[in-house]
Amino acid sequence: MRIELEEVEAALVRHPAVAQAVAVVRDGGRGGQLVAYIVPAHAPADPAEILRSLAAVLPSYMVPVALTVLPAMPVTPTGKVDRAALPAPEFSRSEYRSPRTDTERIVAEAFASGLDLERVGIDDNFFDLGGNSLSAVRVAAILKSTLSGDVPLPLIFLAPTPAGLAHRLDTRPGGGTPSTIEALEVLIPLRAGGSRTPLFCVHPAIGISWVYAGLLRYLPDRAVYGLQLPLLSGGPAYASHHALAHRYVEELRAVRPHGPYHLLGWSQGGLIAHHMAVQLRSAGEAVDLVMLDYYPIERARKELTLAEVLVSLGIDADSAEPTDISFDTALTQVNRMLGHETGLTPSDLERILGAYAEVHRTGPELGLEVFDGDMLFFAAANSLDDSGETSPGLWRKTVTGSIVEHVVAGDHLHMMNPEATSVIGPILADHLGRIDERH
Repeated sequence: MRIELEEVEAALVRHPAVAQAVAVVRDGGRGGQLVAYIVPAHAPADPAEILRSLAAVLPSYMVPVALTVLPAMPVTPTGKVDRAALPAPEFSRSEYRSPRTDTERIVAEAFASGLDLERVGIDDNFFDLGGNSLSAVRVAAILKSTLSGDVPLPLIFLAPTPAGLAHRLDTRPGGGTPSTIEALEVLIPLRAGGSRTPLFCVHPAIGISWVYAGLLRYLPDRAVYGLQLPLLSGGPAYASHHALAHRYVEELRAVRPHGPYHLLGWSQGGLIAHHMAVQLRSAGEAVDLVMLDYYPIERARKELTLAEVLVSLGIDADSAEPTDISFDTALTQVNRMLGHETGLTPSDLERILGAYAEVHRTGPELGLEVFDGDMLFFAAANSLDDSGETSPGLWRKTVTGSIVEHVVAGDHLHMMNPEATSVIGPILADHLGRIDERH
């Protein structure tokens, strides 16, 4: 999406509370972010109100993710705005509440350090402030060093505020390492609250949905849930994608008994989300379907070794005897790839990688039926080819409505990296917002 910074600035200065405005794209290690700075025409200026008014006149991908109020713009000796001297952006957050306990202080400081912010209040949501899986790894590493003990990465996804995470750390049984089992449940809340229609995200092939946390900051005031493979939490294997989709429909109906529903799936999750959409439409529900880089191509069954599973996940299986890799060795390689001890155990990893292998070993028949609705499709640029074998158009036989396509730079495995979510997030937010207005 092409963003004209001058157009954003012009829209800002048309607001009666704004005397001067500058819009820039900043890369704070979380991908490109559109942010803005204003000098108010009168004090005080309310950044949240100004951004709301901006959203009424600009598409969502042109609304800055942060608006910082300055007493004056920094200028160069020639009198031009010195963009390089603009301070770090201030992200919108809840009313600041200072830490009440030592653990809350430690967690809040770790969040601020991991996000390059001056301070974080105990009610501020890590992902609403621009956090993602990569910055969560940094925070977990900081906490491990400060607290002298492992802090499982999944806990940051389950308790993304300093108050929530500190409570989990302070109440862990016997003061030991908190368990990751909650983070492997079938339905997990990435954000439980919000007045807008919730978004339900179906796991990619690895079976976990923590990967979608990077989308949260683009979807304010919207609950976001992840659906994860039941095998991870000791549940059954399902003989078909249709049966697994039925289980997920039951899970989401427990949270939201009736539609409309927003469904999103990446990779194998796209196929399952399509099955869910068909089932919900057959029950008379309104459904919106978003798919990330999955193509309905039937593939032969294949038994995967642990080493092959690791390679499929982008992890080098650097062993002289790759078929003999143990789960302890695999966990070491996963932690080395992330640059941090994840808090997962070899048993956790055995479930995750075993579930991944199960997805690819069983049920290759797609069993697709026709979805009576529209689809928003994001394709990884490196997945497309000139032959048409991998093309969003392959879905036209099983989608009755429109298919709107967007191409994202990069490859299939990187669709939830900050660079990709900085493209996907604003388009997704704009799309969901327009669907909500229709309902």
